[in-house]
Amino acid sequence: MKALFKYILYSTFFAMSLPLVTACDDDEATDPYDINYVYIYKPSETNATLEYKGDGTFLKEIATEHILSPVRCTKPAPQDLTIQLAIDRSLVDAYNSEYGTSYVALQNAELENATLYIKQGEYISADTLKVHYTNMEEFKNGSENYILPIAITSINGTGVSASESNSKIFLTFESTYKPNHVTLTSSKEYLLEYQYSQGFTNLSSEWKLDGILKSAWAADGDTKVTLAINPALVGTYNALHGTDYSLLTSASLKQSTIMIKQGKTTPEESVALSFSDDMASVQLGTNYVIPVTITNVDGVGADIGENKVIYIVYKTALVGFFILCRQTGRFCNK
Repeated sequence: MKALFKYILYSTFFAMSLPLVTACDDDEATDPYDINYVYIYKPSETNATLEYKGDGTFLKEIATEHILSPVRCTKPAPQDLTIQLAIDRSLVDAYNSEYGTSYVALQNAELENATLYIKQGEYISADTLKVHYTNMEEFKNGSENYILPIAITSINGTGVSASESNSKIFLTFESTYKPNHVTLTSSKEYLLEYQYSQGFTNLSSEWKLDGILKSAWAADGDTKVTLAINPALVGTYNALHGTDYSLLTSASLKQSTIMIKQGKTTPEESVALSFSDDMASVQLGTNYVIPVTITNVDGVGADIGENKVIYIVYKTALVGFFILCRQTGRFCNK
């Protein structure tokens, strides 16, 4: 019983001696001496994303002025306080080392109000911290990741100290070059119809392939796209689809180059296949595939997209109404 009483007494004392733990992680909650700390109120967004095109314009950008946050105390200010802030690029290396990043210090930025004030008895500054980006061209120099460290450099006032962990914030930026990808659409399939009395009824010396070529956005300059038929991809198609299609060897591209005009996403003219024998080599019961690929793109900010191959498939089929001919014993088309 004595041992149990000692255990209860010790447990009660230990529980009463524990420091109060709250959800707040600022210095006021954790500092044993209850120091009044001044810190930068962390903004809700510290990362920005930018995307720019080959002609230098932004697809996605940020405002040239960024309103960030005020500064504040963990307790009411004992007197009027003047807090000086500055961009401190010397912090970049330490940040990269700690987080395993490779940010580049942003150069063309400045603080518009580097001095903030907290009045006696108040917790927070009336004004907010703002940063101004002076030259957006910096975001287009090829580096994808930038960082802007902002820190409290001095406090004019007594009875307060700058928070060691929250006296600085880091704004990060991801700036990415986006090419205007030119792509081919999904594969096309056509039926070549055969009737006993007429043979094939829809063969042609030229076959237009409308709507198979496009760019991601309106071209920033005239864009020349080079196309080619690649016979080696017939085997690739058959392996992917479990087929045994043949290459229609009489086929060629009517034009190997086609233009997407400035301001347009598709060419004005159609991509077309030409057949040197008017498709006379087509045989009933055989199916054909013609792989067309983009081999080159030449234009402002333009490049070949992921979908650069299209398969033009021709299937042959016997169509029409048939009866059994008494004289020959064969089916005849009616």
